[in-house]
Amino acid sequence: MNDNIFECNLRAPYSLKSDLFSLELPIYAISSKSREPVELKYKDTFVRITPSHIGRATVKDKEIVIYCLSQLMVQLNSKLQPGEIASVCTFDFLKTTGRGASGRAYQDFNLALERLKGTIIQTNRTINGKPIDQISGIIESYKISESKSRRVEIKLADWIIQSALENKILTLDPSYFGIKRSFDKRVYEVCRKLCGKYHTLSIRLENFHTLVTGTGTAAKFKRDLTLLSSRGKMLGYRVKLKNQMVRIYKDTPEGKKFLTKDMLAGIV
Repeated sequence: MNDNIFECNLRAPYSLKSDLFSLELPIYAISSKSREPVELKYKDTFVRITPSHIGRATVKDKEIVIYCLSQLMVQLNSKLQPGEIASVCTFDFLKTTGRGASGRAYQDFNLALERLKGTIIQTNRTINGKPIDQISGIIESYKISESKSRRVEIKLADWIIQSALENKILTLDPSYFGIKRSFDKRVYEVCRKLCGKYHTLSIRLENFHTLVTGTGTAAKFKRDLTLLSSRGKMLGYRVKLKNQMVRIYKDTPEGKKFLTKDMLAGIV
């Protein structure tokens, strides 16, 4: 057994985890049709994302990274020696993420791996003061087994492993994989990163746009966000938009108090 390989074979409940970097900034695209390089600047952080010829890695593709990272964190929290290569049973992943097990689902999984491998990131971001490689992918390589189990060995990028080792991760809602729309999933990620211990938070619409997608027109983003807001709470958060401000409320007793107060005051 290669000591550098860790098995993603947990079936009992475990916490879903994401790295902080891709929670805060839109490393992953909303659509697989995204094929143009993207440059993002937010505060002191610069990111350039270059897709491969089949497109940029998507929010849905990120589920593979979350699946591997979540099980890696179980190992780290159990004081076991961490590996860098995740051994994944494709069927277990598809079942866990609710994708079904059709031939199309397996094909989409393979395309997701290729996008993750081919998407290149350049950034000045650091992890605990340690620079992320100036040019890095999301996964370095993958190898698909020819056996009936259809396992795949996925070598995660160094910056993802470093995020785990430095505990620069956050726990996601257990129902995260159940969010169907990639846009909604990305809004949830940003809310999760921004709010932290706060019960409510305000941010300018243009900044929220940068953090959620970083692409597309302001008008389309506002329409999509208004539609999401009209559907009510989303995995523990409510998002309200008025004028050029976005207000996020946690679905907690304190968060509900803030929402009620702001509604009575006409703020939202």
